[in-house]
Amino acid sequence: MPDIDASPGEYDIFSADLEPGDTLVFDFRTLHGTGDAEVKSMRRAFSTRWIGDDAIYCERPGETSPPYTDHGMRHGDLMRRDWFALLWERGD
Repeated sequence: MPDIDASPGEYDIFSADLEPGDTLVFDFRTLHGTGDAEVKSMRRAFSTRWIGDDAIYCERPGETSPPYTDHGMRHGDLMRRDWFALLWERGD
C-alpha cells in the first residue's frame, strides 16, 4: 500500500463531497476511503459488483470481496451467470 499522505503530489487524487443519495462509481483497482474526515453521524454504504458478459475468473492470492466461496470456477472460466443478474442486453 503506498503512503499517499507522505507525498500526495505524486498521485492523481480525486475528492468528492457526497450527500445522502449520491452515487460514486469506480473501478475495483481504485484505492478509496473516507480519509481523515471527522464523521459526525453513521456512514452507510451500498456496494455492488458489475461485470461484462465476457468477464473471466482469475485466480489470485488473497481474499476476494465479497468472499465468493464454493463457486466451482477455474482460472480462465467465464464468470457464472447464475451468480450475477443480467441488467441490460444489447439488441442486434
